[in-house]
Amino acid sequence: MKVLFISHNLSRTGAPLALLQELNYICTNCNDIQPELLLMAGGELDSEFRKLCPMHEMWSRETLFKRLMRRMGIKRFIYPYLYMFRQGQFDEIYVNTVAALEIGYQLKLKLGIPLIGHFHESEALVHMFKVKPEWVSDCDILLTVSNLAKKNFVDNYGVPSSKIRLQRPISFWIDNAIKCSELQTSNVPNSDRIKAIGCFTNGNWFKATETIPIIVKLFVDKYPQVNCRFLIIGGMPEEIKYRLEFDIKKMNLTDSVVFVGMVDNPLKILSQVSLLMLPSREDSFPLVAQEAGLMGKPIVGFEGATGAAEWIKEGAGILVPYMDLVKMVDAIYELLENDSLNRQYGEKGRLLVKNMYTVESQMLSVVSSIRELSSKFK
Repeated sequence: MKVLFISHNLSRTGAPLALLQELNYICTNCNDIQPELLLMAGGELDSEFRKLCPMHEMWSRETLFKRLMRRMGIKRFIYPYLYMFRQGQFDEIYVNTVAALEIGYQLKLKLGIPLIGHFHESEALVHMFKVKPEWVSDCDILLTVSNLAKKNFVDNYGVPSSKIRLQRPISFWIDNAIKCSELQTSNVPNSDRIKAIGCFTNGNWFKATETIPIIVKLFVDKYPQVNCRFLIIGGMPEEIKYRLEFDIKKMNLTDSVVFVGMVDNPLKILSQVSLLMLPSREDSFPLVAQEAGLMGKPIVGFEGATGAAEWIKEGAGILVPYMDLVKMVDAIYELLENDSLNRQYGEKGRLLVKNMYTVESQMLSVVSSIRELSSKFK
């Protein structure tokens, strides 16, 4: 069967990386599934995807005239990609993230074939994309990455729970590390080195990036005796970085914060930190939490804010009340100063990640959904 996968972009972020793994698995193990990819935008992973399957580039087909018409709200030019395909060309549509859902919905109407929606987003992000209920209800199967994400579609969009399947993604780096036995954890006791708190962010509202200087300030004021550094890891818009640096300088925190920027392999830097801080106000299933867990690093985050809480609460770290920055600071201090507790949470996290998340087991939901619809709509 031929399946048209749709991606909002090919950036080196969670959803495109998860899709890359899915396509790689399908191309390697599923001779009955022939994938093709429709792109809304490009990205750093372009060459990796081109090795796997044919690609259709919607974004390169938009002329200046079409963009102007789209901005003016003239419908014919909002969906120029609808004319790229014909009935009978594909058997199914597979949308990766709600950012591409409207395209999948319109194509389903045009081609008359079943639609699988794979949604990595939770409530606030789905709301930001102005997702309409009919787009969601018209999906024949929904895949979500966590119970947090699933709850949004059940409670706010009226999707029957039976229609939704969980497919927790697995970090590309974890897959690589486990298969290649490349794990290099740092076993240096916290007391013998400068303590480091890792915080990955891309600068957006969901990551609560603006709270980082406040958290650092609270920590420094409450626990001045602790020699530590907060590492801000990840790429972000220059304006966001400027605002962070501005606040940090004005709050006299320059000696307590290090901007690491983008890293090639997050496992390497995670091996050197004492713990991972997740200040996110909403994060459906942060892969960096998996990566920290595999590296034996405990995690501090907010209750009800992240899908990773579903396994962190089993003993991989500490969850504090939503947006309670003082309690987050206290939890960080406890894990920095209590080596035994730090190791206990770290070892439990490593065990949970290794036992619960493998690429092969997580692909079963994807492949079985595609095959089920194929047999149902023949």
